[in-house]
Formats: sequence, C-alpha cells, structure tokens
Amino acid sequence: MYEPVKIAEKIKQLVKEQGVKIKDMLDSCGLSKNLISSMLSGGSIPKSDNLAVIADYLDCSVDYLLGRTDDRYSHKIGTKGSVNIAIKHSFYKVFAGAGFDLDDHDQWERISIPDTPEARQADFALTIKGDSMEPIYYDGDMVLVAQQAQVEVGEIGIFAIEGKGYIKKFGGDRLISLNEKYNDIMLADYDADSIRCFGRVIGRL
Repeated sequence: MYEPVKIAEKIKQLVKEQGVKIKDMLDSCGLSKNLISSMLSGGSIPKSDNLAVIADYLDCSVDYLLGRTDDRYSHKIGTKGSVNIAIKHSFYKVFAGAGFDLDDHDQWERISIPDTPEARQADFALTIKGDSMEPIYYDGDMVLVAQQAQVEVGEIGIFAIEGKGYIKKFGGDRLISLNEKYNDIMLADYDADSIRCFGRVIGRL
C-alpha cells in the first residue's frame, strides 16, 4: 500500500534538491497548488498520469516516487556506462520569434541520446532554429538544458518572452545573440511578468 505522506516527502526533497519551489513545480505541471499539502494531511496519491508528470519534472521514475525502487534513474534507457539514455525533448524549436510553451506537456517526447556527463545533468533537450547564436550554436543543433529559474550573467539560457522562445546569452538587463547581425533584446522593453527563464544550456549533441 502506497503512503501519500512518504511520497509527498520524497517529492519535497527532490524539489529542494533542484532549487525550485513546490508551488512553481506544481504550476509547471499544471497541478493543484494544494496537492502536496493534501497528501501530507493524509489525502490520496495523485492519479497515475499526474504522478508521471511530476516524475518527468523531477527527472525520476514513478517507481522511485512510489518507493518501488531506490534507483531514481530507473526511467532512463541506459545506466552508467551504457550507450544511450532517455531525455525529454520538446517538439518546439527555439529561436527569435518562435512561440513555444515548455509547460505544455503534450508537446514533449522521449528521445534516446548518447550517455555523457552533460546528458546526465540535463533535464531536457531543445532543437535550435535559426542562426542568431552562430558561431557557437547552429540551426538544427540540439542543446542540453539544466532546468533552473535563472542563469548567471554571461551564461547561455533558454528564455520565453510573451510566449516566444529564445536561446540567448544573459546580459543582466538584456538577452544577447552571439551573431552580431541581431540586436540585443532589452528586458526593460517588456513586462517583467512576461519574461521567464527555463534553464541553462549545459551542452550540445
């Protein structure tokens, strides 16, 4: 018999490890903000599809959340030393002017990629469209992204502004293209609530 309290505590611990807030995690997963508190109070565990969404967000298996395995990464296609692992990949491509929504879980697929240190640290992968980040990142490149709510100045991140997706270098008050023919995106020109960071680019396939 699965115990909702133990599952909720495990979710809380994984959220803490990722440096995000439970509320943000639940919002991203499209779930009730009271879900975890309800489980801690003796409520029922989430439906299987909702539990799967949480597991995807936390990069673990449903079996791990339920306590059926101690292997957090049992959902991967391979284990350490194997040829491939599985990772989430968005159907959307990111580039200046392309709308996308990384919170839309219907727009994700599972793909198999080479097992590398960067791949194990990544939470998801995205494909680039366009030349705004040349000569480092080219059209069609797939980048590995560590999910986080902000990046440091000078780091490459995945951003959304008014629903449009971008891969850019963070300049503090602006988003910067590596290709000099593109102008910087000045963040002050947009409502702060419409600006979001989805993560830091940590590698490329």
